[in-house]
Amino acid sequence: MGPAQPPATELLPLIQPVQSSPTRTKKLHVCICAGPAPTAAVRLLQQLRLFDQVLKPPPDVQQLLGSEFGRPCVEIMAAAEAMLVQLKLELSPEDRRLLLLAALLLPLRSLSYSVKANKQQPATAYIIRESLKWRVKEVDGVALLHAQVTQLAEVKNAVKGPGMQITICGCAKHVCVSVTVAVS
Repeated sequence: MGPAQPPATELLPLIQPVQSSPTRTKKLHVCICAGPAPTAAVRLLQQLRLFDQVLKPPPDVQQLLGSEFGRPCVEIMAAAEAMLVQLKLELSPEDRRLLLLAALLLPLRSLSYSVKANKQQPATAYIIRESLKWRVKEVDGVALLHAQVTQLAEVKNAVKGPGMQITICGCAKHVCVSVTVAVS
């Protein structure tokens, strides 16, 4: 079971003024992955149909995704947060925020958009830089975690066996892998 989630009414003051004040909007964006209940905040955005407005992908990618792309993003973020709790991992606030952001954007990792003629950029980079207005540091950290997840999934598929469990966690500088094998 994940961490206790505050009632949705506690999160509403952060979400209602999304377009009215840059200060409040920035507070909302920080709350998405660094607040007391990041999964609840993102889930509420999805329920209020604001997810695709706050985490707005590039226009050409938005057309491809439609407006309901947030559901799998929220589910993966919730799973990542539950994993952190279950494994009792102590990450710095910055690393925790980055890990949850990478989990939130994981379903979008393979999407890209055209910046200039023949130049592609990840859609996740656009969302972090243009929608959330976060730093390049977060773009780089998310890209690193997404690249490691792909490589570790390949390793898991190559060496999977009965009773094997691979857990992946990380931050911008490190990716930790825990492999547990049940021996009969």
